Amino acid sequence: MASFIKRGDKYQARVRVKGQSLSQNFHTKRDAQAWAKQIEVDLQKGFVARSNDSLSDLIDRYIEEKNPTPNQKTMFEWYRNHMGKRKLRDLRKADFVTARDALKKERNKRTGQPFAPATVNRYSMNMSGVLTVAVEEWFLLENNPARIKQLPENNTRDRILTDDEQERLITACEEVEEVALLPFVLMVLGSGARAGELLNLRWNDVDLQRGSAILRDTKNGDTRTIPVMGYALDSLKNYRTAFHALPIGSAFVFKNNTGRVPFAYQRSWNEARTAAGIPDFKFHDIRHTAASIVAMAGRSLGEVGALLGHRSVQTTRRYAHYATKHTLQMGEIIAVKKRK
Repeated sequence: MASFIKRGDKYQARVRVKGQSLSQNFHTKRDAQAWAKQIEVDLQKGFVARSNDSLSDLIDRYIEEKNPTPNQKTMFEWYRNHMGKRKLRDLRKADFVTARDALKKERNKRTGQPFAPATVNRYSMNMSGVLTVAVEEWFLLENNPARIKQLPENNTRDRILTDDEQERLITACEEVEEVALLPFVLMVLGSGARAGELLNLRWNDVDLQRGSAILRDTKNGDTRTIPVMGYALDSLKNYRTAFHALPIGSAFVFKNNTGRVPFAYQRSWNEARTAAGIPDFKFHDIRHTAASIVAMAGRSLGEVGALLGHRSVQTTRRYAHYATKHTLQMGEIIAVKKRK
């Protein structure tokens, strides 16, 4: 069964027979109809024609039918800009290896740093996912040329705060001009939440009486509740009283002194860590510090993962050595002493 869709000054013909589907763009509807008729005959005979579409055409169809995330769309646009005019039938693995090498030279717009291997791999894997759909669902290709070897990832850091560094950092956060930084940092330190998760936090998801907050916009899409206790709770209450007019409702919790949202914390964070004498300490390391504290307190990896929002214990396993260290320390306490 053929269908025809007008897209700007072109006509897209789609044919689906016996579970197989093909599409192609033409300048006239007559050409689209002629192509569709021939393809229907070929498909009935069991022959799958190779697509004449470009990579840009494939990306357009994927976005329309699969509804990817904004982040994925950004990745797809990179490929469109670099190789979008290439015909699907002409694509080779070497093309995507070249694209991977080019991605290694791209720079993060916020930090100015070159893409990390994990970032390059995410681009490659998401583009490969598009080509997989082209092969397995739309029968536009016989194989996936974007399925290439990934870069080794050495992004794991084991930098956590010492007790003295933690005190210096909190003092520095108390002294910066940006009043939202202190409760922002303390909430990460007290819950292991990601910065991005807190940036989207709204007041109607915060329970100041119970000492908790609900994170709805998380990395893996799962809603979870985090604790807000101790100094973090006190600082959040003071911040709300001093900086927000009631009623607050669904307003964002964190915003700059100027009222800008989402909260642009990077400048005040850099100011605080420099004042604390820990310029090598990254903001995401606060999350690792929180996780290590929980692990050293004797909690299981499953409990650590639940706090951090991990779906798999394998993701949390990086903190296993902290739990092991704690277990060995307990062993020293309860061990039967050597007889004299």
